[in-house]
Amino acid sequence: MDEAARLGKEEAEEGAVVVAEKQSAGRGRQGRSWVSQPGNLLVSVLFRPTLETLPFINIIGGIAALGLSGK
Repeated sequence: MDEAARLGKEEAEEGAVVVAEKQSAGRGRQGRSWVSQPGNLLVSVLFRPTLETLPFINIIGGIAALGLSGK
């Protein structure tokens, strides 16, 4: 989400959330691109982790998403 990247560059407050209804120019790892499907949840959260906490971001995000899904 370009909006999330813009907020990061403007030094927005950590924890800022960007929600989108659709994404047509998604960029993933290794330069892969993707387009969202109708009904997808598209959220970016601005984090500024320290080097010590960086390895845990994916785990924490997965646990949070599972908790929010109600499953």
